Amino acid sequence: MSQQRHQTTPRRPSQPRKPAQHHPAPRRESDLQPVYDFLDAIRPSNLRAAWRRTNRHTRWLMIFTVAGVVLLWSVLRISIMVANHIDATTGPFLWDALRAPYNLEKRFVPAVDPNADLETIALLPATIGEFTLQPEVEAVEETATEQAVDQAASEPVSEPSPEAVTADSAAEGAITAEQTAGAEAAVTETPVPEIPVIVYPVSDCLYAGGTPVDKAACVTAAAQYIESGTYQNAEGTAIRVTVAQFASDSEATQVAKDLHRYAFTIGSVGNFALGVGQVDFFYSTITDQYSFVWSHENWVYTASGPVFDDVEALVKAFPY
Repeated sequence: MSQQRHQTTPRRPSQPRKPAQHHPAPRRESDLQPVYDFLDAIRPSNLRAAWRRTNRHTRWLMIFTVAGVVLLWSVLRISIMVANHIDATTGPFLWDALRAPYNLEKRFVPAVDPNADLETIALLPATIGEFTLQPEVEAVEETATEQAVDQAASEPVSEPSPEAVTADSAAEGAITAEQTAGAEAAVTETPVPEIPVIVYPVSDCLYAGGTPVDKAACVTAAAQYIESGTYQNAEGTAIRVTVAQFASDSEATQVAKDLHRYAFTIGSVGNFALGVGQVDFFYSTITDQYSFVWSHENWVYTASGPVFDDVEALVKAFPY
């Protein structure tokens, strides 16, 4: 038999098995990790290193950008400060400059019955704020005269002695005549308190010029009703107030313009707005008198006095 060869493949030496590798589970990133990264990035050493790594052109661009932002912020802040200063130190503009002060546009006008007796109408209130309406000069003089007569009549008369009583009737007549003459002399010699005459040019102009018999004096229209009075406060400051009613709004506006022209002629005028709004008004100064004049509908009002603050206080408290 032929021999058959049996060829076997040599076995490789067995290698020891490697132990199974266990990979650890990925660690969960903290929610604050971005904060930590930012804090690490802004450390001075890291900032210097990042600045050195930056291109020189980029560095200059960053410098100019930051400088521009700071400059723009500074200009904006300064502009806002200047605008606030201008707004606080300058007067009103456009329509605000023409609007009447003291809310005069919202006030009511007096209601006067055209059929009523003008002598019985009294529009000026007894008190306006801290000001009290004073009696007219004629009334004060009449009261002073009556008081002097009453005082003379109440003085005791000396009784004659018994010897004089027994005298003849001629002596009695002489005594009676002497007593009567003494009483009359007392009435005549009793001094009447002097009331200083104060001139209020603008108010007097309206009061005199608004009278129908003398309408050409200061103003160009005659008033249908006019009333004037003097108010006084505790300090003794006297304010003359005059109110006048005219036939129409246009006449009242024209009278306000006449008073403005008159005040400008003999003194100086301040802020004014005439014929452009619901209320015409102007301020004026004539010698030592301050005046404020305004018209609303067909009424014209004036307030004049030596102290501007007192004139303004009365106008603010005025009902019309």
